[in-house]
Amino acid sequence: MHVRFKTGEWRHIPGRLVETEDGYLLPVDAFTGIAHRIVPEDLLTVARKLVKTASERRWQLRQSQLNRMRLELARECIQHALADWEVNYY
Repeated sequence: MHVRFKTGEWRHIPGRLVETEDGYLLPVDAFTGIAHRIVPEDLLTVARKLVKTASERRWQLRQSQLNRMRLELARECIQHALADWEVNYY
């Protein structure tokens, strides 16, 4: 999935992956904590895609760490969308 940042740059989430000795997949670059950089109009769309992908891969043990990161980023996106909504509509 590609994400658009406020700077105009695009980034592929989760990016390049490496396989651990246990067989789990981990991203080379952590992608949690980047919600504040995502374009506000895209926050809920990104959150929806992250949750959908995590749901589709929930039974794949090697994806468990990635799924956790996806869900954490989705939560951050929702929190930022709610904060933005409160500022603009209250």
